[in-house]
Amino acid sequence: VKRRTEACMGRCQAGFCTPKILDLLAQWVPGLTIEKTSKAGTGSEIFYGLNKGQLVAPFEAGEKCE
Repeated sequence: VKRRTEACMGRCQAGFCTPKILDLLAQWVPGLTIEKTSKAGTGSEIFYGLNKGQLVAPFEAGEKCE
């Protein structure tokens, strides 16, 4: 995703967009879960578990961000 779209290349270096990108991938790729997503195969998992609740808050079209 990063190489094709230049996502994650801003000043925060993926701090804000990674959870949203993983949520979108989990929605569009059958059988993929956020917890099992890795950068380069086994051993490079991005998330190891929850520490502050949900990884990504649900967001509806037209809803204002707070």
